[in-house]
Amino acid sequence: MRTMRTTDGLTISIASKDRPDVVEATLRKLHDFGLEGCPLILCDDGSTPALDPAALRLFPRGRLLRNEIAQGQAYARNRIAEECATPFLLQLDDDSYPVFGSLSEALSIFEANDECAALALALEEPSRGRLSGRRGDGQNLALRAFVGCGCILRLTDFRKVGGYAIWLGATCEEDEFCMRLHCLGKSVLYTDLVRVRHDVTDAARDVDAICYRSYRNWSWIWLRTSPCAILPLQFCGLWMRAVVQTFRTKNFAALRGCRDGLLSPLHSPRRKPITVAKYLKYRSRPHHLNMFENAINETVTDDSVSGCDSNIVAPETRDLVSVIVPVFNRPEKVAACLNSVHAQSHRPIEVIVVDDGSTDETPLVLEELRRVWAEEGSPDFQVRVIRQSNAGAPAARNRGLREASGQWIQFLDSDDLLLPRKISNGLLEANRSNAEIVYCRAQFMDRSGGLLDRFWGRQLSGDWRDCFEFSWQTMCALYSREALERIGFWNEGLIISQDWEFCIRAVISGGVIAYQAEVGAMYMSEGADRIGSSFNREKHCGRELALWTVYEHLEQRRLICRNLRRRFRSRLLHIWISYRALGDTAFAANLLKRLAIERLLPPGLEWFLIRMPCRWLAGRIVAAFDRFQASSRSRAG
Repeated sequence: MRTMRTTDGLTISIASKDRPDVVEATLRKLHDFGLEGCPLILCDDGSTPALDPAALRLFPRGRLLRNEIAQGQAYARNRIAEECATPFLLQLDDDSYPVFGSLSEALSIFEANDECAALALALEEPSRGRLSGRRGDGQNLALRAFVGCGCILRLTDFRKVGGYAIWLGATCEEDEFCMRLHCLGKSVLYTDLVRVRHDVTDAARDVDAICYRSYRNWSWIWLRTSPCAILPLQFCGLWMRAVVQTFRTKNFAALRGCRDGLLSPLHSPRRKPITVAKYLKYRSRPHHLNMFENAINETVTDDSVSGCDSNIVAPETRDLVSVIVPVFNRPEKVAACLNSVHAQSHRPIEVIVVDDGSTDETPLVLEELRRVWAEEGSPDFQVRVIRQSNAGAPAARNRGLREASGQWIQFLDSDDLLLPRKISNGLLEANRSNAEIVYCRAQFMDRSGGLLDRFWGRQLSGDWRDCFEFSWQTMCALYSREALERIGFWNEGLIISQDWEFCIRAVISGGVIAYQAEVGAMYMSEGADRIGSSFNREKHCGRELALWTVYEHLEQRRLICRNLRRRFRSRLLHIWISYRALGDTAFAANLLKRLAIERLLPPGLEWFLIRMPCRWLAGRIVAAFDRFQASSRSRAG
């Protein structure tokens, strides 16, 4: 049997509205996957401003369609299918793209199964912590319905059933379409020969509106297609689910959707019920979403990936990763920390533990752990312990960095933990996006190890905020050698906020930085036994020094803007208030002079604050000044 070349028989379909940056990133990922030779049709569904045709510069066979008025996702996908000249269509969202596998092998499933009208591809949604499972038996599972962000359609069958129902808008249209396919004797199959990554984010989604449309549209679908004998049961089940949803979310969107679906049935076409036998067969099959093995906020287990074949999952790099762990007087916590490194799925790993002058049992614990792992005799997991006199966390990390020989560097504090696939997921993302720095989110935990509902890590916004916000914690990032050569060593002159200063230097150093929304590490909340801990005057002096250091970095690169000046001024004035509260008038006066020299104070404010006799009044004025700044920023935003 002749195997069809991907470029001969497959067109890529993407519909988008008002997301040019997301489309640009997705097209780059498709190009990196090797699909630049495929025909691609991009439908701009009424974006304002319109999508630039230059976005398709990486695809010589790409075409841009535009709806001057937004018609909805179903209409845009139907229009792409009408314009398509190939027998198969790879349907993607503007934030989804294939990452593993062979599309040619996936197309061969259609050649072997004439009744197959649609092929649902394995999905991964890192932002939701979900991953489609691998079947492992070589069989293609029959599904009830697919998800539109990752599927391949046979266009002859797509056109035969009339495409997606435009009257459903952008919710449940795939389910209704698949129901019509089943009525014609066609099938929807699931394959894990190809895996599609969906970079969906729930932050900008109107969950209530989606819930409302879902229940309303399902009411319309059952009114149109459900057999008369089953219709009352269907609506009883739908209403019961809506009631449960209402009690769980304290929101009436689901009930309003059911009500409006019943009160406005004329919005759907005339009734075309299916037989009871076909309905029962349709409902007996699992949905594409049922293939997710991992619930929201769960970590992907090793078994879900390690059992995949090399032609399905991209092979993990064998690059040596050096994990640098500074420690000072933490015998209990450092054992758990190092065990989390030993549990990493990636190999080879080189662990460099820098004992920063511990005076308790920490050296004994480290030596025992090193001996145990040395007896295992694994050449892919080596542990080295280096002792030095107490010099602080930055000096310990620099010592480890000088001793490291890996192509990739992972910094890890001795009271933090890495999840099992943190390093391997970072390397895979680096290979996909050619990134030199890959960072993930971290979840907070308390001193007893209990998880807190707090997370560290923000996606870079591409504006001035990246030059001030603390985008990732120490253990979140995986650095390449090339990136660290540009960033430089840790600043040993800072006694506090050195991780923030290092993060800002990494952001402004250039190079590709990739963000992974899944949680890859656990961060211990700030405690008194941290190497970088300090108090009172020393703490405020350290923060002031860190702020001025970062300010100088940005000023040298001419990155200081009006918003950054306001943020630095606000933060430094809070430190001035702390100096006044401690009675350190000399420190407070020197800070005001520096603020005046850098022109961070409005005219006359320095003279007024220096001569202010009342400490309480000074704090009130600065607080009012900060509120004025906050309101100005909100109006500007």
